[in-house]
Amino acid sequence: ASAPSADPSNFVFVVQWVSETNRTYAVECATNLMTGFDLPLATNLAATPPVNEYTHTNSVPAGFYRVGIQGGN
Repeated sequence: ASAPSADPSNFVFVVQWVSETNRTYAVECATNLMTGFDLPLATNLAATPPVNEYTHTNSVPAGFYRVGIQGGN
């Protein structure tokens, strides 16, 4: 979900996902799926069950987000 911030040149995106105890997550972003997820936003995010949340402020009004489990745990 997204909502414009007070600054019209920035947009706020909130990514939420179901999390599990003893997991560590990473969030990545892409503005074009043809070029892949080339913008790592956060790593080593500890689980906060039942739901994790990451807020990203961006200067573009759209993007694609991917959440992954880190370290194979």
